[in-house]
Parts: sequence; C-alpha cells; structure tokens
Amino acid sequence: MSAARSPASGGYALAVATLGSAVIVIPAALRAATGGAGLAMAWLALWGSAALMIAPVAGACRVARPLSPFAFSLPLGLALALGPLMVFARVLKTATHHRPLGGATFALVAAILVLSATAFSARVIAWSRGRGGALCKLPHGLAALGLALGAVLALPALSSALRSSLFDGVLGVAVVAAAAWAPEKWALGRVGWVLWLVVVAAGLGLGLSAPTTKSALAEHAPVLLGLSGWLRP
Repeated sequence: MSAARSPASGGYALAVATLGSAVIVIPAALRAATGGAGLAMAWLALWGSAALMIAPVAGACRVARPLSPFAFSLPLGLALALGPLMVFARVLKTATHHRPLGGATFALVAAILVLSATAFSARVIAWSRGRGGALCKLPHGLAALGLALGAVLALPALSSALRSSLFDGVLGVAVVAAAAWAPEKWALGRVGWVLWLVVVAAGLGLGLSAPTTKSALAEHAPVLLGLSGWLRP
C-alpha cells in the first residue's frame, strides 16, 4: 500500500486541514464580532465547525489518491457551465414573472447543460492525455477560463452577504486541496485524529455554548458554521 493511501496519510490531511481551518475562519469571526458575538468565542466556534466539515473531506481525498484523470470531468463541466448558467439566470429573471415556473425551467436547463459540459469535458481530458506542450494542460486552462467567466458574471448580482459566503466557501475548498495534495513534510499523521477531535469538541462544546454566538454565526458565517448549526442545539 502506498503512503498516499495509508492511515497516517489520512491523519496528515486531517491535521493540515484542521490547522488551516484556524486561519481561514478569521475573516468570518471578525464579521460575526460585529454582530454581537465575542471574537474569541466566534473564532473557536468557527474553527471547530469548519474543521468538522473540511478535514474529513481532505482526508478522504488524500486516501483516495491517485484519482483517475476522468474524475476531473465533473468539476470541469461545472466550471464550463457556470458562465452560460449565469447568463440564462439573468434572462430568465427578467423574462419570467412566475417564480415556480422559472425555477423549474432553470433546474431543467442547468441539469442538461451540466451533463453536456461534463461529457464534453471527459472528451477533452481523453484527447489531451499524452499530448505534449501546452495541449496537455488544456483542461486546466478551460477550467480557469470557465471559473473566471462565471465569477465576472455572478459577482455583480450577489449581495454582500452572498459574496462573504462565497469567499468562505472558496477558502474552504483551498484548504481541502492543500491538505489533500500537499507533500508530507512534518510528522503530523499520528496526531491528526486527536487534533481534529479536540478542535471539533472545543468548537461545538465551548464556542457555540452561547446562543448569541450561534445566532451571529448563522447570520454572518453560515457556510463555515455548516453542520454545527444542526448538531449543536
């Protein structure tokens, strides 16, 4: 069994993701502090809440490596479909006044577009494999282009709260990627599970003990609060 698939490797990802979560929740904790929560308790609660979701995903991704090249076809398809979906959503919003009909239409078109873009992505990945030079990086270039186009079209339509949530989500994805693919330079594998359990327990048990803290986090950092909002009464 390779090191990438060993339990220690999964523990390393847990440790890196847990430590990374402590950093990415700082902006959200500052926002929650403006809503009446104590900064220290908001940070602790968000640290545990973010680690609860992010660290297991990072550990699973690291243990599952190496992923098939075709596993990239779905995220690439989503990236390529993002821009056209933003345009279609704007057109639908101005042309349709019946909300249920508009929602159903968007869901149907989105499903067809994402499936088609995923199938196209799989063909692009298959074609680019074994190519030399810049052609082998074509899927990555298309993903970057699709995300950039989608961001340009989506950000002006988002409210301040939604932009903050999107920012928190991007930071979470970045931590997952870093923990899942970063080289193992420190002996963190054996302490990963312990560190994760302690942080999650402290975040849910202490950080979310005050109702005002949970209320402020639900309003200002719903993405990072995540499952903790359901698990902690």
